[in-house]
Amino acid sequence: MKKLVPKRRFEGFTDPWEQRKLSELINDIADGPFGSNLKTVHYTNDKEARIIQLSNIGEIGWQDDNVRYTTFEHAKEIKRCIVGSGDLVMAKMMPAGLTIQCPDTDKMYVLSSDAIKIKLNQTLVKNNYFICMTKSSFFLKQINNDAQGSTRTRTSISKVRGMDIVIPTPLEQKQISNFFSIIDNLITLHQRKLDKLKATKSAYFSEMFPKEGELYPKRRFAGFTEPWEVRKLDFLANRFDNLRVPVTASNRISGKVPYYGANGILDYVKGFTHEGEFVLIAEDGANDLYDYPVHYVNGKVWVNNHAHVIQAIDGVSDNKFLKYVFKVFNIEPYLVGGSRAKLNADTMMNLNINTPSVKEQAKIGSFFTNLDSLISTQQSKLNKLQALKNAYLSEMFV
Repeated sequence: MKKLVPKRRFEGFTDPWEQRKLSELINDIADGPFGSNLKTVHYTNDKEARIIQLSNIGEIGWQDDNVRYTTFEHAKEIKRCIVGSGDLVMAKMMPAGLTIQCPDTDKMYVLSSDAIKIKLNQTLVKNNYFICMTKSSFFLKQINNDAQGSTRTRTSISKVRGMDIVIPTPLEQKQISNFFSIIDNLITLHQRKLDKLKATKSAYFSEMFPKEGELYPKRRFAGFTEPWEVRKLDFLANRFDNLRVPVTASNRISGKVPYYGANGILDYVKGFTHEGEFVLIAEDGANDLYDYPVHYVNGKVWVNNHAHVIQAIDGVSDNKFLKYVFKVFNIEPYLVGGSRAKLNADTMMNLNINTPSVKEQAKIGSFFTNLDSLISTQQSKLNKLQALKNAYLSEMFV
């Protein structure tokens, strides 16, 4: 029989890992009876028990937001479903197998029908190691193979109990869990930085553009005091939709020029339809009607017939500003059609756009471009850390 040894290990560990059934490694396992139709009841002090639902189980850890309550007495009647400090909770779906640990708390929780409580034999397997292991390809493959359902795959307590678990010595378990704890802390740190940057951008959006019906923004760059003016987009920009050329995927010639559709870059091709500085606005097929797809481009691009192409009129408007003014503009009332909403060209060019002087436009456009660059850089760092974690998860478990 082939020895169970991971591809990557810490120095000093050479013993093969041991494969056991999860049922051999637990002191207790249970799922809950509470479904989504349980009536919400609020109690105070010691007469409350929070029902663990899928909203409690997430990559960022335990969350108490929006959990519902049942009576303390009711929970006492089903002691096997009570979850306390140090217990593990595994999701049956969305995604199946995702596991977190209940924090040290004086609160009491009871399981919903979508969650499984697991008490491990800590002598054999540690909680932190088990949580790391449930994110490995070895474990997830079993979950996905055993899960039932089509659009919402779901596992069961019996299948989880019978799963194969591969474990090293307790000392190696500790090394592995400590290592992933460091990576997770870095990911959390970078995620917080990213969230803060996005929140900053949102705050500036609300302050640097006038509210509807107003001509003065709350926050401005020094030296700008004149009221903004409402102008038709036709006065601010020219439209170059006539140069667009749609090309099916099979007929595209691979190259270095970005090929744009309604929601952004679809491919990279040889040749171009437009060269210069433009703003691309989804015509139809937008993937988000609230954060409407708008892209600033500069250079050679190929644009298909699902994105409008406009260009700021020199001395009147600024392309980067036009991008961001559309990001704060409520475009949904101007869309027509059903499942595939469309922004007609004439409707778009007749939109009333609130604008300051071209100099102030340029300041605003550059400010948000720089902020987006910081967000993109931070997102890239986060993506690299997550990719690194996934690579280690695939190599450090059998």
